Amino acid sequence: MMPGFMESLPALLPEIVLVLGAVLLLARGVVNPPDARTSVRWGLATGVAALGAMAYSASPMEDSFAGLMAFDGLASAGRLLVLGSLIASLLLSHPWLEKAGMLNAEFVSLLLLAGAGLMGVC
Repeated sequence: MMPGFMESLPALLPEIVLVLGAVLLLARGVVNPPDARTSVRWGLATGVAALGAMAYSASPMEDSFAGLMAFDGLASAGRLLVLGSLIASLLLSHPWLEKAGMLNAEFVSLLLLAGAGLMGVC
């Protein structure tokens, strides 16, 4: 028997963490715009929290959401690759963000949301 919605929800915990981190960073950027260092730190903390959430929800679940999503070794490897790329791009973007003087919260939030979307595709 396939698990229901609530039993399948922990499988999407890393994506949920990334989306919540991006939304909270955007909300903070509206009230008090952070500098480049704070934005990148927030993004890195969210990425590491998503890695922890992925380790927490690493139970092998063949089918989730009534068979609509499959979580196997290949999906986990793809999700790890996306998270690793996200963290690496955040580390490399810090000097560029300080030089460009652009809106840092929006840039980091877009990276987090793009990572969540790519992880959903995996």
